[in-house]
Amino acid sequence: MHEYEQIVDDILTILTADVDPSEAALRDADTRYTDAVVELNERLVACDKLLHKGHRAEAIQECEREPNLLDALAVLDFPEAEQWAEYVRQFGLLGPPMLRSDIAMDLNDAYTTDSQLGNLLRQHRLLALARAPLGPRLKVLRQIARQDAANPVWLEDVRSWEHVRHRQMPHELDEAVAGDDSSMIAQLTQEVRSRDWLMSPPEALAKRIADAHQQMCIKQARRELESVEKELTAAYTDCDVQRARKCREKWKACAAVGITRDDDPLLELATPALEWLSEQDQREHEQREYQAALGALESALDAGASQPSLERLTHAVLKFEEGLPETLEQRLKVRFADLERGKRRKTAIVLTTIVMSVLLVAGLIAWAIYASGRSKLLASHERNLRELIDARRLESARSYADDLRQGSPALYDTPTVQNRIKELETAELTEKSRRDRFTQLLHDARNLAQTWDGQGQAEARLDDAEKLLTTAPQHLQQAEAKELDEARAEVGGKRRKQQSDINEAWLTEYRAWSQLYERRDRSNPDEIQRLLPDGQTLARRPNVDPQVRAQIQTQLESLKKEYETGMANRTESDLLQRVAEAVGDRFKYARSLQAYVDRFPNTPRAADFKQVLEKESSLWDGIEAWDQLVARWTTLKLNGISAAQAGPLIAEAEKLLQEHPGFPAASSIQQIVEFLRPIRARLKESGTRLEASLIPDLSVPPVRDFRIVWRRQSDGRARRYYFKGEAPRVLRTVKVEQLVNNLGEVRQLDMPRDELKNAQQGEAFDWASPQQKFYDFLVEQIPKLNDANWESTFFTIIRELYVEPNRAPTFEMEPILKIELLDRLLATACEGSYAVQKGFGPWRELIAGARQDGRLDLAANWVDPENDNANRARAAAQRLLDSMGPIEIASLRAGQAWKEMTSSRTWERYRWAGCLLRDDAQKWSCPVNTISADTTGELAVFQGAAGAAPTLAKIGRLTGGRATLTLAGGQVEGRPVFVILAK
Repeated sequence: MHEYEQIVDDILTILTADVDPSEAALRDADTRYTDAVVELNERLVACDKLLHKGHRAEAIQECEREPNLLDALAVLDFPEAEQWAEYVRQFGLLGPPMLRSDIAMDLNDAYTTDSQLGNLLRQHRLLALARAPLGPRLKVLRQIARQDAANPVWLEDVRSWEHVRHRQMPHELDEAVAGDDSSMIAQLTQEVRSRDWLMSPPEALAKRIADAHQQMCIKQARRELESVEKELTAAYTDCDVQRARKCREKWKACAAVGITRDDDPLLELATPALEWLSEQDQREHEQREYQAALGALESALDAGASQPSLERLTHAVLKFEEGLPETLEQRLKVRFADLERGKRRKTAIVLTTIVMSVLLVAGLIAWAIYASGRSKLLASHERNLRELIDARRLESARSYADDLRQGSPALYDTPTVQNRIKELETAELTEKSRRDRFTQLLHDARNLAQTWDGQGQAEARLDDAEKLLTTAPQHLQQAEAKELDEARAEVGGKRRKQQSDINEAWLTEYRAWSQLYERRDRSNPDEIQRLLPDGQTLARRPNVDPQVRAQIQTQLESLKKEYETGMANRTESDLLQRVAEAVGDRFKYARSLQAYVDRFPNTPRAADFKQVLEKESSLWDGIEAWDQLVARWTTLKLNGISAAQAGPLIAEAEKLLQEHPGFPAASSIQQIVEFLRPIRARLKESGTRLEASLIPDLSVPPVRDFRIVWRRQSDGRARRYYFKGEAPRVLRTVKVEQLVNNLGEVRQLDMPRDELKNAQQGEAFDWASPQQKFYDFLVEQIPKLNDANWESTFFTIIRELYVEPNRAPTFEMEPILKIELLDRLLATACEGSYAVQKGFGPWRELIAGARQDGRLDLAANWVDPENDNANRARAAAQRLLDSMGPIEIASLRAGQAWKEMTSSRTWERYRWAGCLLRDDAQKWSCPVNTISADTTGELAVFQGAAGAAPTLAKIGRLTGGRATLTLAGGQVEGRPVFVILAK
């Protein structure tokens, strides 16, 4: 990253300089920036390809490789980048390519998607670890596919899983129907109706599930109907209308599903009760209408309705059998009589009104004359009374009124004065009521203050009295204020005394509770739970002075924290116990670790557990798989393995080596795989044997058909002349059509008889060439070859070719041909045997080396003994054969390799013994649950990221079921601990 920043700084320096840079400096800056952009674009394109393939995690991993791709892009994509490109083009340079910022946006989206998918992927992973049913797992996978819509892999997985789910559902339906499992049938119905399917379930399956669900609903409804029918009949027998109606509601709800025909036996049983209920409903309806009619008639009577309205309402009541009640009938008669009298009274009132009008006019004239003399005096008395009343001088107003009554009775009795007298009486009554109320309030306050519960009411009474004081006449306010103050002082004194008594009683209980608090066991939540309610009761005790009561709050807070801590510790202890008890069951163990992480997500231990779950849980599968394999392979007899048996063994081992590489037994198993591969190669995929092509390959004329004439040389050695066809006649001379090459060309050879060196038995000569004899030997041996004798048979064949034990050195096979045949034989023998590879591999290397550096010319015309080039090649071939050394050494190497690989093998076995946890003192411990008391062995842990080779770290020893740890560091809690069992 620093390098990129330096490049940008150099460019900015050039752009802001006052003078143009040198050509070298400009070219250097352009080259460095261009190279950086190209490198960044290559990484961006690589990430883009990964994203398009759906490998988002790999793309993010590539992006975060140093230097971080997005950070580097932010540095190189500086604001002046376009200005720089134009600038360098002015000097004839191409300038940098464009940065692929569009891919960076896709990477940002990938980061966002990855963070959103975290919880779903973790849930998906846990369900997989827990071997959850496919239904819940498919639901989570669909959520992932919707969330990560850009990744086609998820949709492919959803389709694949839906195919499997389609096959599972019929079996689950059959089991649910057989087991009468209504819950499962309901779940299947909901699942098959879901709109989340990419590939809808087959219509036949959906119909089967729907039919099963319908039958289940009918069955459940009929069960309920049977119960309801009995309860309904019982209510009918007891004439219990309310209970019967409740049963009828249940019956209606269930009958809509469970009754499918009119002649249903259950319906026939319930019909009498249902008909009886219908009759009861009709009677109650008629009774309600009758009562409504009566109510309307009574309301009309109360409201004084007209006679037509009353007659209409009476007719409505008489429609019912019950008729008019006697009392209502009596009221109607009285009302109708009153209405008749009212008509007659109206006529009399009209006549009387006319007479009274005449008399009133005469009286008014007389009164007007009398009133004019008294008006001024009346007005004066009225004004005086009003002013006294308004001034709340009620005693003076009463005295003034009494004097007026005695001195001027006529004026006193006037309406004007009487109105004022009434106002005075009202004011006197109001003041008396106020005064009585004031006195009563003070009296009540003193009485209520006798008890603490009455204190509040006493204060309220005094407040009410104070309000009344503001409405008192001014001349009384001072005296009443003194009365109020005395009452307040008396009530306050009683309150203080009661408060002191309450506080002292509370303190006595508090001191006793506090002693229990000081002696509590802080680590025992049960004891704290018993202590806490009493303290909370004290803290809520009413009427205690808040300052006195406050001293318990700190203790209660401490208790709450101790209780929460204690319960958390207990919960944590229980969860850790579950972790320890789950040792040996990897699915239960994973669930136990996850339960702890969910409950205590922000603790260091949870972080360790999460690391173990997310990064190391796959190691558990590897340990188990390796342990199972070495258990089987310990008894494997490699010296009896056939080609057909080798294939499955190799496939099993290679699968394990690929999925779980780097385990301790891996290197040893790999060696065995290398031993088994040649054995498997003996049987080709076509079904033919490897050695089957050997005889056809060697069945060529120079080997099969060439016969030989041995001609004595002056040095005593013999020279080889080859011919084909019939044997020559041996007279004083031997005439042969000598082959001069492999193409069949010949020339006449005339040779004196005494130079003939061929072996002779009687009169017959042995014209067979060494290669013919070897070919015959090979044809005899190959049919005997099988997987059990591969090495020994090929050793016999190779020895026959290489040593030629039955021939003198003078009559050995042509060296060039021998090497060619030896190379072909060794190719097949080594391809089918690890031991032969180890034994005779050096020979093949010598032959290959001689060919490569030109020392060996197998194309030389060895058929012609006079060919100079062939003679040189023949000598080189012989030197090569001599350099191979004795065959016994190669055989010894092969035997050692065979013995090493076929000897019985044992591997270390790992049994899950416990897990790493820290105790309360933060010291490492290893709870051991699954190991017997007499087990002894070294303890070890496997650590490493998923997919990488694990590291085995020995951390202690198990003796008699007790773990002694000697940890070095770098360990995490929750990591499984294994005991290494003796080989």
